[in-house]
Amino acid sequence: SGMLKKVRLVIAGNDYYINTDEDEDYIRSLAAKLEKDLTAMSNGNPCLSTTMAAVLCALEYSDECSRRDRIIEQLKDEARHAIADSASATVEANEAIREIKRLSEENLRLRRMLENK
Repeated sequence: SGMLKKVRLVIAGNDYYINTDEDEDYIRSLAAKLEKDLTAMSNGNPCLSTTMAAVLCALEYSDECSRRDRIIEQLKDEARHAIADSASATVEANEAIREIKRLSEENLRLRRMLENK
């Protein structure tokens, strides 16, 4: 990222000029994937116009994004639960440590009392 630059892409025989601050190779890889997907879509159905193929590709990409967003949300939820569980385990461990300390001191006090009898 950084300065805006103009990248020329050729997709389905048309020139596109993209103003971007992304890495040029990254933008070209997106265009190459789209070109490949458009070709596959058109080969699968010769009646499709480029526009129709592009719309179907857009729909496919949109579906992919939505699915990934859902997975990301699920992972975030799982992470939040794991963090909460870990925090409560830490609290329990600290309470147990305090209790062990208290019982040790009590034990020591009772021993001393017995020794002094």
